[in-house]
Amino acid sequence: MPSLILDITYRSHLQQVTRRVNCHCKPARLMIVSPPMSRCTIMVTALLPLLLNAFTCQNAVADPQMLSLSGVALHYGMVPTVMPTGEWLLRSHTVCLKFEPESRRLVFNGILIWMHDAASQREGRLNISRIDAVSILDPLFRPDRVFVLSQPPTAVLDPGHGGADSGAVGSFTCEKNLTVAIASLVETELSSSGIQVFLTRTNDVSLSLKDRADFARNHKADVFISIHANWAENSNASGLETFLFPASSSSANSESSSGPAFDAANMILAYEIHRLILSETFAEDRGIKRARFDVLRNATCPAILVECGFLSNRAEENALADESYKRKIARGIAAGILSFLSNAGLLR
Repeated sequence: MPSLILDITYRSHLQQVTRRVNCHCKPARLMIVSPPMSRCTIMVTALLPLLLNAFTCQNAVADPQMLSLSGVALHYGMVPTVMPTGEWLLRSHTVCLKFEPESRRLVFNGILIWMHDAASQREGRLNISRIDAVSILDPLFRPDRVFVLSQPPTAVLDPGHGGADSGAVGSFTCEKNLTVAIASLVETELSSSGIQVFLTRTNDVSLSLKDRADFARNHKADVFISIHANWAENSNASGLETFLFPASSSSANSESSSGPAFDAANMILAYEIHRLILSETFAEDRGIKRARFDVLRNATCPAILVECGFLSNRAEENALADESYKRKIARGIAAGILSFLSNAGLLR
């Protein structure tokens, strides 16, 4: 099936940006790529120049790879405030962002996100990298610019480890068993949603990372969620972590992969699942992070990895072994998938 190119002019958006920033922006180009299968993915191919023009026309900084937070605030119609602690708050009626000088920490509506690069303070200004503005802020501010088309929508759940690979082992809990239990509960939560759900494994078998990626590809997955439990030398470590692959233009992503093709969708999927698990469990928020995990590297759809808690922490291991707590995690994952598909995708 041949590829189809659509030119779409975001006239109202461009007029708004022009009024605010006095820039000349070109129409955005959306590419619909139709693979041999029935599924097609729409990728924004020229939205980045629009964004970067808008961000840099005012409050320009010396380093072309950095953007002034004042300019970012202007672009999104937010009010910047510098706190006595040195932190910067960007606020609107519905969104509050918090940045810390010389730190990668970004708090977006109460959810911790680790940026690719630290915010840098120069001459009284706080600046962030272009890649963080494009791969974090814009997807979360405008999730409707990411489209996932499938009929019907399909979620692949990947319980981590299995067989000879036990994964993390706590005092009485084994990761490979915990992940299957949680994935099965997510499947149950989604059973009445109209979404097809497949598990890469339902029993104690070994699967290679390639097997898992091939499974998602063969089932034409719209989302891929790899479910894990954590372990650390520090037995006090606790909380939820959600991982996505580094954005395609970041220094952290020096290898070729298909994962970055879904930069924006990965960010939205990670944010929705992370925040909704936290809202169910009230676990410690360790943040949304980037990592070059092999299971995410060659994903053919939006893909994330969730570390549900630490088996090395006795209190958290007890919680993870509790059926009601596992159900809370499953509800958060299921709700995050549904929120992603309804906000960032077109279901047909």
